[in-house]
Amino acid sequence: MKKKKYTIVNIANLSGFSKATVSKVIRNKPYVKKSTKEKIQNIIKEIGYHPDEIARSLVSKKNMNFIGLIISDINNSFFSEVALGVESEAKKRGYNVILCNTNYLEEEEKKYIDILIRNRATGLLLATPTLDDNNIKELMARKYPFVLITRKIKGLDSNIVSVNHYKSAKMAVNYLIKKGHKKIAHFTVEENTIGVVNRLKGYEAALRENDIKFNKNFIFKNRISKIECGYKLAQKLLASADRPTAIFASDDLLAIGALDCFLEKGYKVPDDLSIIGYDNIKITSLKSINLTTVNQPKFEMGVKSVEILFEQINGKEDFKAIKYYFKAKIVERGSVLDIS
Repeated sequence: MKKKKYTIVNIANLSGFSKATVSKVIRNKPYVKKSTKEKIQNIIKEIGYHPDEIARSLVSKKNMNFIGLIISDINNSFFSEVALGVESEAKKRGYNVILCNTNYLEEEEKKYIDILIRNRATGLLLATPTLDDNNIKELMARKYPFVLITRKIKGLDSNIVSVNHYKSAKMAVNYLIKKGHKKIAHFTVEENTIGVVNRLKGYEAALRENDIKFNKNFIFKNRISKIECGYKLAQKLLASADRPTAIFASDDLLAIGALDCFLEKGYKVPDDLSIIGYDNIKITSLKSINLTTVNQPKFEMGVKSVEILFEQINGKEDFKAIKYYFKAKIVERGSVLDIS
């Protein structure tokens, strides 16, 4: 059932006050009695009303010259490299970028969406794997321009910029298998997003297609992805009785944390344990890390997301969602040993 779209007229009718009074409350203007203000605010909250900031800005002829980029972790250079691409393309179009960092907190993501919309962001770019799907569905219902970066929501026809995580993960595990590894662990996170799930599915498919039995004890999960989380997962792996010879990490931060743990405990990579990461963030090329990894073209993904966003902004009423998938590739360095 289609969700009813409420207007100021509806709120005025429900509250018994004039449209002018309702408008003052919505815009937080003075000279409204406290009891009146509270009654109108309660109705607004009850019906889930959101002012149409785009329409209001068009009526007032105010320019909306910025877009919002919401990311999960500014410390993860995957997101900062995407942000550089976003900023580069936005500047070419005369737009600024407001960057919001959520630290994987869902309530922060929702808060930033509301703030950006209220302040007339022309559109949103969402690189937020933990964002509540309902928030995105609400944007869809309101026809608010947005692009999902490295994320897909099942059953939702939205703009997407990503790589095929299933194929990319499968490629990474097949690389390890070709190097002779059959006991392969997977370091991942507990998020139930399609990107994370598809990397796990790609891992499982590569094992299955090479007649390698899936071992649930080789799956190591943490709530979020940070270097210290990879360190903890590596500790668990070293404490296990049946130890793998190689690890496929679902992102580079987990892989780097594992490398740090192995080094501290006296293990050599790749002589004692091989590891392949995912993302190809800049730090992985340092000689002290030298991580073999799957490259996602992060800067280019940022650029493409802005291009698609403006196709929707400048498009017709019957705009069709655009899904653009970059091809990932393996960057060979020195963290995988050939034991074939």
